[in-house]
Amino acid sequence: MNHKGTVRIETERLVLRRFRDDDAAAAFRNWTSDDRVTEYLRWPTHESLAVTERVLAEWIAKYEDPGFYQWAIVPKSGADDPIGTLSVVDRNERLDIVHIGYCIGSGWWNRGFTSEAFAAVIPFLFDDVGVNRIESQHDPANPHSGKVMVKCGLHFEGVLRQADSSNKGIVDAAMYSLLASEWRAGSLRRVSGEDPRLHELEEAKRSLDSLLGKCRKALLKLTPGRSQHTLMVRRIRAFEISIELIEKERRAHGT
Repeated sequence: MNHKGTVRIETERLVLRRFRDDDAAAAFRNWTSDDRVTEYLRWPTHESLAVTERVLAEWIAKYEDPGFYQWAIVPKSGADDPIGTLSVVDRNERLDIVHIGYCIGSGWWNRGFTSEAFAAVIPFLFDDVGVNRIESQHDPANPHSGKVMVKCGLHFEGVLRQADSSNKGIVDAAMYSLLASEWRAGSLRRVSGEDPRLHELEEAKRSLDSLLGKCRKALLKLTPGRSQHTLMVRRIRAFEISIELIEKERRAHGT
């Protein structure tokens, strides 16, 4: 990969830029102190502004590394205050893979800001940095995060059982990815007038339907009231919610 660092990227509604020292107060106010934001994340809610100041200072120092990507998500219609962050949380140089993580203040949920930010970095990572695979993951109990990934064109690959940890403890990880070849093929479909989102949504639904069927069969072999039975019921409900979200988006596309 040919790393470029955290470059400034603009969308219709957002500016993605580097963090500054004077962003700490807004970051603490808008998301780092919010328990709703950190519920499914790996880092704990910041108990004081000093914690946020220390974290931002570490990020700012790392901007000298061209392989470090940590964007502040800033609405254009505002006071230049960040409302969240999107970053490359891990990378594999041998395989040209980057893993994306993101969070945004709860006051800005359900407004499309996170998916707009994620979608904006995808062309940069594929075309400028030379990434071959973009991946991301979420706790199946937090399906709204998966909706962002699907909306940005990532494909659902499956659930890794008890493969991650968060403020919830040891959790499953629903994995999504997008390859450079798939993204470029999708761009060609857009030029030809096809809607690549329909193909992506149908593929995601097929994968979820298959996993849901397997989980329901496995549930029949478990004893009600036991911890494994309860966990499987929760997993099934998470898949059902994800399918409902996909169906809703498919209807919005007129299918």
